[in-house]
Amino acid sequence: MHRVFEPGSRVEIDYCDGIDIFEPTTGEILKTELFVGVLCHSRYTFAEFSLTQKSEDFLRSHVRMFEYFGGVPQVASPDNLKSAVTKAHRYDPVLNPAYTKLAEYYDVGILPAQVRSPKHKAIVERTIQIFQRWFYAKVRHRTFTSLVELNACLQRPLVKVGVTATFLLR
Repeated sequence: MHRVFEPGSRVEIDYCDGIDIFEPTTGEILKTELFVGVLCHSRYTFAEFSLTQKSEDFLRSHVRMFEYFGGVPQVASPDNLKSAVTKAHRYDPVLNPAYTKLAEYYDVGILPAQVRSPKHKAIVERTIQIFQRWFYAKVRHRTFTSLVELNACLQRPLVKVGVTATFLLR
């Protein structure tokens, strides 16, 4: 099914497993999460790695995403993670209070995707697939020692991924 969106009307948001970071002082391996937001009309993509999907990281990623886009869409459609939705329901989900405050501040509507329905946010799911196949393969032999280094590496090809995603999704 082909869905048509007006410019700036909707952003789809999702997380996936990130790339491990080697902490040189302790010698431990830290797991990361990749936050991805895609504007549905243009397929303009924002992505960044964070250490968790907890509310603080989730909200900060939203703020940076809005700054990156240079504006705020009318509707944000996240997955049903606890940082966004405290109680999932098909017609009346209960949003996390902190996420509600962020949405009120930025005057954006929140419409969570239905539980276990990736087709309701197919654009971001496909973009994540592109990231995993293209970017992850490109950096698979590199060792990252900080989140800043990992995100700096991601930001260089992000424009290319947005163009690639636009080409593949249309």
